[in-house]
Amino acid sequence: MWRKHCRKASEFILGCVAFVLVSGVVAITPPSFGAVDSASGGRPTLRSAAEINYAPFSFVDEHGRAAGFSVELMRAALDAMGWDVTFRTSPWAEVRGWLERGKIDALPLVGRTPEREALFDFTVPYMSLHGAIVVRDSEADISDLGDLRGRNVAVMKGDNAEEFLRRKERGMTIHTTPTFEAP
Repeated sequence: MWRKHCRKASEFILGCVAFVLVSGVVAITPPSFGAVDSASGGRPTLRSAAEINYAPFSFVDEHGRAAGFSVELMRAALDAMGWDVTFRTSPWAEVRGWLERGKIDALPLVGRTPEREALFDFTVPYMSLHGAIVVRDSEADISDLGDLRGRNVAVMKGDNAEEFLRRKERGMTIHTTPTFEAP
């Protein structure tokens, strides 16, 4: 189902996405970038990765395969360009590390932050996401970032939110989790 919608959407945004995939979102272009895979009929293959639990953008489906909007958009854009793509899957911190170390060529979704500007090449985004503070119903006294001072805050390891909160001292204790669903 994602593929059907992505193919229709790809006509509209293929130019932006293709530019992202070919020219950027990679820290270093490894020697195998664009390697021709004999199993794919001689098409160049891009090595990518996907988060295991960042639905609806990236997740592992019931067949153990990378899926989600960003994953299928990358597949559709590369297919339209005559490329194949392979995906490894893992929690975000590991996936990001693979890109940093050149173990993969590109990722289908990476938030742009000042910390990542020095590591990766970015191009025009194909979507904008905004952060939020999520609290229990019983925590009615938290309405903005300043209200988190002196509190325990959980964020996903290596996520934009962790980078933002660690950018300056905010008087909170930060705890990281491997995925959004981990306790």
